[in-house]
Amino acid sequence: MSKSDDAYQQLCRDIEFGDLAPGDLFTEADLSERLRIGRTPLREALQRLTREHIISVRGRAGIQIPPLSVDDQLGRLEVRRALECLTVALSTERASVSDLRALKDIEGALKPANEAHEYLELLRKTQELILSYTGNAYLQEAMKPLLLLSRRFWRAHLDLFDESVTLGKHHHLEIIKAILRRDSTHAQQAALGLNDYLIDFTLDVVKKQASIVRNGEWLFSRHADRPTIA
Repeated sequence: MSKSDDAYQQLCRDIEFGDLAPGDLFTEADLSERLRIGRTPLREALQRLTREHIISVRGRAGIQIPPLSVDDQLGRLEVRRALECLTVALSTERASVSDLRALKDIEGALKPANEAHEYLELLRKTQELILSYTGNAYLQEAMKPLLLLSRRFWRAHLDLFDESVTLGKHHHLEIIKAILRRDSTHAQQAALGLNDYLIDFTLDVVKKQASIVRNGEWLFSRHADRPTIA
């Protein structure tokens, strides 16, 4: 893996898990120091992240981690819904015997995972495995940022609801079980069920935030001196 790839992977992870928080601004110098990497590979990674709409370049102001947006999340889910059905269908058809063994192993690790951070790490690996089984580089390129940004949104709001991990895990395990059976029909049905859940989750975030405002229970950003909705 090149230095640019290393920087890309680390930045993706830091953005997904909130180490680089929504709304934060950074300069190239900030990120170069943070990652301990030279400007050239960093710029290559940043260009890739910009193309994938994972970061925004604000001219002289610097590089911004885009704020979380319900509208953006719903827009991503419209695209993800169709591409995820294609992903699981191709994976069911094209996964090798060794691929299915690897998926079976991660299923075993995913089942008992109840802590959010552990679950999200395993979920990322699960999605990367399933996507790799498609053997379609164009599909992979389209899906990776959608999956990352969807996980980022879900992670940022999962504490608003009880049993978020349990519900999310249920839908992903249904997809895994169908792929292991090479049952394309049920894999696609499970993918649609997952995306229905994610849409409901996103809309429930709006309702929850509205309830917080009505009750005067403001959530404070860690950078602002005024109340903001998370």
